[in-house]
Amino acid sequence: MTRSDAILSWSWFAAPLLRIGAPLAQLDSRASGDVSHSVEQLWRLIGALADRRERVDFLIRRHQAELGAFSKERPAAPIRRKVAYLFQIDPLIMAFGGTGIDADLDQVNAENVAASLHSPHMTIEELIARAPDVIIISGYPKDDAVHRLLDNAALRCVPAVRSRRVYREPRGGMRMEGLVEEPIMLQWMSEVIYPEQTERRFRSKLRQAYADVYGFGLTDDAIDETLVLRENADSADYARFLASTDTERR
Repeated sequence: MTRSDAILSWSWFAAPLLRIGAPLAQLDSRASGDVSHSVEQLWRLIGALADRRERVDFLIRRHQAELGAFSKERPAAPIRRKVAYLFQIDPLIMAFGGTGIDADLDQVNAENVAASLHSPHMTIEELIARAPDVIIISGYPKDDAVHRLLDNAALRCVPAVRSRRVYREPRGGMRMEGLVEEPIMLQWMSEVIYPEQTERRFRSKLRQAYADVYGFGLTDDAIDETLVLRENADSADYARFLASTDTERR
């Protein structure tokens, strides 16, 4: 580690690395209240350290263009649907106010039911009381997390469970965030939260992103794997993501 040209570390984890003399570049995600601006600052730092500034400039321009296009295409939501995003389900660990997921939900005109929290912890009773219309599960919990929520008798009164609007988020190359994947995640969120108002464009956006950024052509099977189709098969309206029912604009 000490032979590395540079080591990136979050500032709150830096002390042990500093003690061993690591060539450290400290990062602080709380430096800016604008999440997108913070992400761009981070990537510009990476570009400078790796001497790939032009590549990072391309990624940032593409990111801004994709966000702008999503903002123009995003349907107006007459009533903001309530969404719970779960990092874990046992115990419940939520995306609370100020997190990147909180910002994503705001961008798709959804209400984060945990936005008022100052820590990620929530009891089942609190989740029931907040009555989310949609539940999104991160990639962290073990498989069949969707069915564990749908089959949980204690949650049957929750609107999202009653309507089977419980979904595992896509599995991308980075946790569906960052310059490449954030706009794709916003498209997916919009499609599962407001399916009746959002065009089917996830597959085409994912395919185009990998072609533009990585020069790689994704197969339908690879996109199916990203969409976690097997686990989400019993969730409401998830058949919209199948290649066989794909009516997206190419």
